[in-house]
Amino acid sequence: MRVSTDMTQDSVLRQRIRAGVHALAALLLGLAFAPSAFAAPAHANFDHLTTGFELTGQHRDLPCESCHVNAMFQGTPKDCGGCHGIGSLVRATAKPANHILATDQCGACHTPIAWNPAVNFDHTQARGSCSTCHNGTMAQGKGPTHIVTDLECDACHTTLSWAGAMFTHVGVTSGCATCHDGVHADGLAANHFPIGTGGAAVPCEACHSTTEFTTWAVATMNHPAAVAQSCASCHETANFVGMHPSTDTAAGDSRPSAKLDSLHPTAGDCAQCHDTTTFSQSASRPANHIPTSAPCLQCHTTAGNYALYS
Repeated sequence: MRVSTDMTQDSVLRQRIRAGVHALAALLLGLAFAPSAFAAPAHANFDHLTTGFELTGQHRDLPCESCHVNAMFQGTPKDCGGCHGIGSLVRATAKPANHILATDQCGACHTPIAWNPAVNFDHTQARGSCSTCHNGTMAQGKGPTHIVTDLECDACHTTLSWAGAMFTHVGVTSGCATCHDGVHADGLAANHFPIGTGGAAVPCEACHSTTEFTTWAVATMNHPAAVAQSCASCHETANFVGMHPSTDTAAGDSRPSAKLDSLHPTAGDCAQCHDTTTFSQSASRPANHIPTSAPCLQCHTTAGNYALYS
């Protein structure tokens, strides 16, 4: 009887194993021949260009549901702001808080490949004044050597380049040296005559025009304004711009040589004899001097001593 029981149990076990194998085989065959078992996703063969919106750059590899929310295909916005806008149903990157003020036409500056760098800035898309963006935070602002001004950028610059700016001097009548200091704008030429320093400096506008701004050459010497400087600081050699040194044959703006005028003092303060209007006559002729237009040296033959005359 024991042998019969063991044989019965063995037979039952074999039957169960065969049934399990058959079931597993049926499952594998069913999966293998299922229509969509290894088929490519349906959207892989869809030509998105037929919708009028070509998928390029970062858009190309996005899952459909990134843009088509809730399986809604028709009516999906095609403009950048429709998806990349605050409050949009599409969870796409929107403008950061520090983005410049602009319209929603992202493509005017950006490409579908990446936000940065912006390949081309279209100022026609910008809103607000220049300084709204060009404040050193949102976009490039004034450099450390920029002239001191509260004017808007477009008063001098164009939207094409910072270079080639033309400063509008209209209304500027003083304080030239505030900008023309050799750092913010061109200052004194190396051969400019001394004008003093600090508060004692002769201002540019004392000699240069406040209405003609295309050249420094339109200038008239203003000696009263330069009275703080000694005559000799300029008129010893006259080697400054706009001045003419004296030669042995012609008088210029400097002390004449002994060959040109043997009786002229070789030292001393010019103002003892000359005024700030002309060097040809003395400004120190006394009130009781005889009326004459003759040169001083015709009578005063002792250099530097006009008390002696003949």
